[in-house]
Amino acid sequence: MMCAAAAAAAAGGGGILPSLSPSVGLGVRVISGVGADLTTIGSGMGSCPTLGAQSDCRTRYQLLLSGRALAERYRRIYTTAINDKEQGINQGRGKKALGKKKLKRRQKVKSKVKSRTKAEGLDGALFVPDIKLHSNPSAFNVYCNVRHCVLDWQQKEASLALASRTSVQSGDSDSEEEEEYREPAIKLPKIIGIGLCGVFELIKETRFSHPLLCLRSLQALLDMLQGQQPEGFQTEPPDVLESLFQLLLETTVRSTGANDPTGQDITALSCACLFSLVVAWGDTGKILQAVSAILTNNGSHACQTIQVPTILNALQRSVQAVLVGKIQIQDWFGNGIKRAALMNKWVLKEVSIDEDERCLLQTDGSFLYLLCKDGLYKVGSGYSGTVRGHVYNSTSRIRNRKEKRSWLGFAQGYLLYRDTSNHSMSAIKINPETLEHEGVVTMPGQHSDGQNIIFTDGEYINQIAACKDDGFVVRIYTMSSDPALQQELQLKLARKCLHACGISLFDLEKDLHIISTGFDEEAALLGAGREFALMKTASGKIYYTGKYQSLGIKQGGPSAGKWVELPITKSPKIIQFSVGHDGSHALLVAEDGSVFFTGSASKGEDGESTKSRRQPKPYKPKKMIKLETKIAVHTACNNGSSSIVTKDGELYMFGKDAIYSDSTCQVTDLKGHFVTQVAMGKAHTCVLTKNGEVWTFGVNNKGQCGRDTGAMSQAGKAFGVESMATAMDEDLEDELEDKEEKSMMCQPGMHKWKLDQCMVCTVCGDCTGYGASCVSSGRPDRVPGGICGCGSGESGCSACGCCKACARELDGQEARQRGIFDAVKEMIPLDLLLGVNIEEHIQIRQEEKRQRINRRHRLEEGRGPLVFPGPIFMNQREQALARIRPLQALRHKRDKHKDGSSERGEKDASKITTYPPGAVRFDSELRAVQVSCGFHHSVVLMENGDVFTFGYGQHGQLGHGDVNSRGSPTLVQALPGPSVQVTAGSNHTAVLLMDGQVFTFGSFSKGQLGRPILDMPYWNAKPSPMPNIGAKYGRKATWIGASGDQTFLRIDEALINSHVLATSEIFASKHIIGLVPSSVSEPPPFKCLLINKMDGSCRTFNDSEQEDLQGFGLCLDPVYDVIWRFLPASKEMWCYNAVIADARMPSATDLQARCSILSPELALPSGSHATTTRSHGALHILGCLDTLAAMQELKMGVASAEEETQAVMKVYSKEDYSVVNRFESHGGGWGYSAHSVEAIRFCADADILLGGLGLFGGRGEYTAKIKLFELGPDGGDHETDGDLLAETDVLAYDCAAREKYAMMFDEPVLLQLGWWYVAWARVSGPSSDCGSHGQATITTDDGVVFQFKSSKKSNNGTDVNAGQIPQLLYRLPSNDGNASKGKQQTSEPVHILKRSFARTVSVECFESLLSVLHWSWTTLVLGVEELRGLKGFQYTATLLDLERLRFVGTCCLRLLRVYICEIFPIAASTKAVVEESSKLAECVGKTRSLLKKILSEGMDNCLTKLDNDPQGYLSQPLTLLEAVLQECHNTFTACFHSFYPTPALQWACLCDLLNCLDQDIAEANFRTSSSRLLAAVMSALCNTSVKLTSILPIAYDGEVLLRSLVKQVSTENDSALAHRFPLLVAHMEKLSHVGFHLCHSVLVPLDLVLSKSFLN
Repeated sequence: MMCAAAAAAAAGGGGILPSLSPSVGLGVRVISGVGADLTTIGSGMGSCPTLGAQSDCRTRYQLLLSGRALAERYRRIYTTAINDKEQGINQGRGKKALGKKKLKRRQKVKSKVKSRTKAEGLDGALFVPDIKLHSNPSAFNVYCNVRHCVLDWQQKEASLALASRTSVQSGDSDSEEEEEYREPAIKLPKIIGIGLCGVFELIKETRFSHPLLCLRSLQALLDMLQGQQPEGFQTEPPDVLESLFQLLLETTVRSTGANDPTGQDITALSCACLFSLVVAWGDTGKILQAVSAILTNNGSHACQTIQVPTILNALQRSVQAVLVGKIQIQDWFGNGIKRAALMNKWVLKEVSIDEDERCLLQTDGSFLYLLCKDGLYKVGSGYSGTVRGHVYNSTSRIRNRKEKRSWLGFAQGYLLYRDTSNHSMSAIKINPETLEHEGVVTMPGQHSDGQNIIFTDGEYINQIAACKDDGFVVRIYTMSSDPALQQELQLKLARKCLHACGISLFDLEKDLHIISTGFDEEAALLGAGREFALMKTASGKIYYTGKYQSLGIKQGGPSAGKWVELPITKSPKIIQFSVGHDGSHALLVAEDGSVFFTGSASKGEDGESTKSRRQPKPYKPKKMIKLETKIAVHTACNNGSSSIVTKDGELYMFGKDAIYSDSTCQVTDLKGHFVTQVAMGKAHTCVLTKNGEVWTFGVNNKGQCGRDTGAMSQAGKAFGVESMATAMDEDLEDELEDKEEKSMMCQPGMHKWKLDQCMVCTVCGDCTGYGASCVSSGRPDRVPGGICGCGSGESGCSACGCCKACARELDGQEARQRGIFDAVKEMIPLDLLLGVNIEEHIQIRQEEKRQRINRRHRLEEGRGPLVFPGPIFMNQREQALARIRPLQALRHKRDKHKDGSSERGEKDASKITTYPPGAVRFDSELRAVQVSCGFHHSVVLMENGDVFTFGYGQHGQLGHGDVNSRGSPTLVQALPGPSVQVTAGSNHTAVLLMDGQVFTFGSFSKGQLGRPILDMPYWNAKPSPMPNIGAKYGRKATWIGASGDQTFLRIDEALINSHVLATSEIFASKHIIGLVPSSVSEPPPFKCLLINKMDGSCRTFNDSEQEDLQGFGLCLDPVYDVIWRFLPASKEMWCYNAVIADARMPSATDLQARCSILSPELALPSGSHATTTRSHGALHILGCLDTLAAMQELKMGVASAEEETQAVMKVYSKEDYSVVNRFESHGGGWGYSAHSVEAIRFCADADILLGGLGLFGGRGEYTAKIKLFELGPDGGDHETDGDLLAETDVLAYDCAAREKYAMMFDEPVLLQLGWWYVAWARVSGPSSDCGSHGQATITTDDGVVFQFKSSKKSNNGTDVNAGQIPQLLYRLPSNDGNASKGKQQTSEPVHILKRSFARTVSVECFESLLSVLHWSWTTLVLGVEELRGLKGFQYTATLLDLERLRFVGTCCLRLLRVYICEIFPIAASTKAVVEESSKLAECVGKTRSLLKKILSEGMDNCLTKLDNDPQGYLSQPLTLLEAVLQECHNTFTACFHSFYPTPALQWACLCDLLNCLDQDIAEANFRTSSSRLLAAVMSALCNTSVKLTSILPIAYDGEVLLRSLVKQVSTENDSALAHRFPLLVAHMEKLSHVGFHLCHSVLVPLDLVLSKSFLN
């Protein structure tokens, strides 16, 4: 029977396990029948009343012990619960659609739901947990375990549903206040609350019996409380918090003797705990109650020192965030030292200082230590309760003489002084209290050359020392006789930036300039083609700029000057890339050795050469299949060819220059030679082998292969000065010839090739089929455009008559068939290729070109011939245009000098033929380490740093001081030192020296040399350095590159050097190091440099907003994080605060006084060991409440990080998104019904922003609504209902046939990589277009791989293969911000305070504020009286205390004003935040009484007759009293509607004041004058909300009539207000006793009022 009873108890919920209600109302239904069903079984098992029932009972026992029935019922329970859960969710979705605002909030809280695992039912599958039992269990044991499992599952589901429901409901709140008040308090079991209260009582009792135990308990409690965030206890049980609050409050205010150190420690710890508790609680009443208890306790604890709890520092940061208006509070490292950061400045009157004196300054957080020529002074800073500007101590034994170099520091509580002129390794340790010597400290080693600088950060001794590579390192030492190294920090004092000079299509800035990348990664390499540029970062990413279509990217490219990451499949790490001069393609080498091709491929340079010429098409990065089995290490390009070096030293070439390659495209002549590097010019190639040999091959018409025997150098001398005059002109002439060629020929890709009889090319005059090797090439009757006569073959273009070679559509294979001559034809000037028979044609072209140039020249400035060389007054293009006039004459003279008219075909064969691969001979036996090629010249770097050049030299690109060409390697003599890198542009050369200098020479027409133009011959042919680059300038170049007419440099710019470091003033704290130039003779490189001690990153500030701190006398407060600056000329001390610079300080003076928590009087010290007084802590908390209330009145809050991000989020249009198309073709029609739904599942392998969906239309007008659901990472295998992420309204649209309409979401939705989503659409309208041949996997141009699967939500046929939703509109997340110059200092988290923290109005608020106000006013009046006999420091210190009392009084008055208006708003349309009560009405009455008392008390006139004020000191205390009275006036005026809520009360108040004023005048009683109170009442009556006609009775006849009028006014006009606040009106009428205070002479005051009103 005991078993049956226990089973019944368990089933009924009366046992130990708690019972759950049948329905908790949270969307999860708890099965009510579970207990009943199992109870039936349990009761049947336990009771057998009859014998018949006994057999039935056994049957039930056997059935139960077999396990089948129980298992079946167990499974049915879970099945029912899960089905009901799903049904409830579906019903909930059907009942109410989510609004847009709620949907956005739901997205924020959905992360909580994501934590639910697959086993908890996300996949929708039925999961029955296993229950493990011991062998041979009893029936009751089985039943109890099953029931326990069921209850656990139900409890878990209920808690999850509760959390989800609470999150959604709080997110649905329309206001912040509603969301705050909906948070329920956590209900602890009673046993826990009782236990905690018992512990608190034990602590209370141990104060006397076991004080040490109480001390340890409070310390543990403080450690727990101060680690909380403000408002962290708002949901905790209030009864437990109340018990702890009362304990701490009682302990804090308990008096202890001066000889009881343990008792003093207990009260100090209790006070710190009390501060922590009330801030974590976040209840305004408790906060003010604690503040009141501490401030009004004038015992021995008023100035007791307490530990600053960490939570108070968190509160200080939260209020600072409100002042700034953002959650990220800027610090010194982020903002620099702005002029706006100046908080205050004051004059140091008690110290004599010369105007030009060099003073040293240090601080310990409380005092300033000033070292000048007369000695060391200890001056109060105003912080930590010190008197600002007062000299507390001084000594003349330590001086800062001009003949000595003194050093002053502060570390670990001691001042450190050192005379650096005697190179001593020790410093004197000085006690800051007495300024006496207390020993010697050994300093780290320092050298006289200024390479090592010593400074302190308040805790340790720091040293900046020079290290290798011109860098610097910070070493941190402990202060001891033998300094131990604590930490070593490598400074990142080099700003690594890419620079460029020269003009290109995408960069029109000619002079040397920094390339602004716009991304955070460090740029490493840069190269440019004709229409685009590529940049490789240190992490292996490739960014591009320019014409994105030339890289195969169809849309979404960067705007002008912007860089965007180049999408590469699988996003490999790129280790090397190459772009040819004026090239149209690029090669990228990945880390795994694969090669990617991007750009246009017109000549087989992509390795996919075919006989039939295809149209040049730009490709996005694609892997080169031909090299898939090879591991590439290096590449090179020119316009039409590609070269690739493999890990095995093999060289492969593709494109027009692959004439020496075999069928595998490997260069055959280099087999057996291990190639390490390759470079390509316009038509020649340089190869570097492993043993240091240089091989060249290709066209050698200008000596660029370097294998001539001297003919080239001799030929070059024949040009002389004339070549210099025409060097620039050739580029322009070639450009004009190209344009003329293009105008004569068809556009690229528009040729109509014909295969018939061979013709004579109209451009070059050779055979269109066999070129110069044709058997009929010597026949005199051949004319351009006519039949060649050699037979059948390629006929060329039927439209323009040119051959494939001239059209540049000849690949390597066809070149070998036609002969080598045509393969290189496009690289050789046409005047070397054309025969005698078409000379007339060439002359006609030249004459037309000359006329065109003359016309252009007449339009330009500077007409007439230009003498060269000479002064350069015109730009380079004008010079070129002017010099083209005599161009033909010079060429004619040159041709005549070379040969006669009959010798044209007997030119040097080296100029018109190509060389096979061969080694280049050098004069020295040194090994080559690098090669580089320009258009027609080559540069080789040797292992000893020598540079050799050879090839075309008419632009001066060989660097030999002339314009002669060189057919063999020639040493560049003019370089001052060894080189480490060389690079060649089209017609210029750059050399990087070992010391970081860059020497350039060659063509200068587009600014590619990066140096100014000189008025001297051949200046550009002589190697000269680019200005201001090199180690001595602090700007070392570490890499150079050249492409076309541009030069690129990576410059490591040292932010400081040893000279700047030695002449700078250094200040530091535990977080940052600051340098300010102190030399006034030299222009400073920056105004301020700040170093982050966390990672060594640096930032310089030199903008106009920065303060110019040049000079000495600078220090950083290690406790309050303010910067002090002393100006000897004016003897002023300036104080800077980083928060002030960004604070939204109101413009009014009184509002500035409100937001004063940043002032020295209220600021709290920071740090783990920071201390303050208990009264200072209370003042700070009171100031925080005042600041929050003031900022809330101005509606200035702080935005969260999420809101800040949304505020600056860019609004994208449809054109900003990329498109992924699911279908390859179109299908037939697609019909719709009223309930048809189109849906498709998809997943991306990268994070994307989904902007919307593309929909089909094309046959009329349609309406549609789209949604997006999230399925999670397992949505590809198991599709659930998912979470709704975004949706649109029902929108109308139409589009043309076979087009798509882009329907966008309100905001782009961030989708995670690898997660599955459902795109959902409901379309209504006529049948539309549809897609077919859908793709399950699609790789986009951005390299994103999309996977598609059919969705069960679709009921209209849309799936992967066919249907609707043809497009997804997406874009990749990008960081549009500017790249930071250094890592931002890690800031501590800032808690955003709720409005209720400072505005939870309660009776405790009023009682505490009234208590503090009464105490502060009384103490202030007494303090002013005590100033009678005080002078000097006592007077100043007392005045400082009175200033604090003034702040307390004005602060309380402002808070009272805010709270009264919160309960009883003056406007009838404003809803009261707090419901009125009788106690609150009583508090308002007490407030009125106290304010009337303060306003009625006059100031003693005898105070102005004191003669102890020779310097006007009395004006300051009178100002303090006046400030409190003015604030009291403002509060009384603002709350007049609450103090006197009816016109009758207002009239009675006015009458009483007027009569009292007459009595005071008659009795000459100025001690309690009512003039101020009367002024406040009159000011309140002037408010627009007051109706004077309802207050002042105009017609009266005697006292009886007046009484009746007053009663009538009270009954007729007070009904509205009495209806709003009946309790207030009743209490104020009772308090005022209207009927008993009407004066018998009320007619006279009324006459006075009326006369005054009429006069006004």
